Amino acid sequence: MQYLSNEFGNGRFWQCWRFNSAWHANSAFHNRQAPRLRYSGAVSPTSWLRIPRMKKVTIWHNARCSKSRETLDLLRSHNIEPEILEYLQTPPAEAEIARVLALLGLEPRELMRSNESAYHEQKLADTSLDRQALIAAMHRYPILIQRPVVITADKARIGRPPEAVLEIL
Repeated sequence: MQYLSNEFGNGRFWQCWRFNSAWHANSAFHNRQAPRLRYSGAVSPTSWLRIPRMKKVTIWHNARCSKSRETLDLLRSHNIEPEILEYLQTPPAEAEIARVLALLGLEPRELMRSNESAYHEQKLADTSLDRQALIAAMHRYPILIQRPVVITADKARIGRPPEAVLEIL
């Protein structure tokens, strides 16, 4: 087994296997992906060589919100480039809101901003409104959704405080 240092990998070591054919250090740069380099997150014989897989991360973002900007900056400082959904321009579908509520473990009112004028104008404080009606209201009036929300495949967190999202990464 041969270990090579990749000058473009910021000091990380790539594990490669040496077969009967000749191998030289620059062959990784001639092809997009050298056939003998392991890019997966699979556990290698030496655990310090593990290259983690990146999770797909989505953020429901409002650029005018300071907490949302701070959360996005925090993700980027951890080398995570999330998919950004500017939810005021492109509201999430009702099914997506319901899925995120399940991931958060919250009821719809707990994800709503009750201090917004749309909340009072639509009389959403009415306790007779069911879950589906509240989710539909969040879809129609996305300003009601608490922000930012960071979502992975199986977890979600509201970024208040921004450091709370680090729990799911």
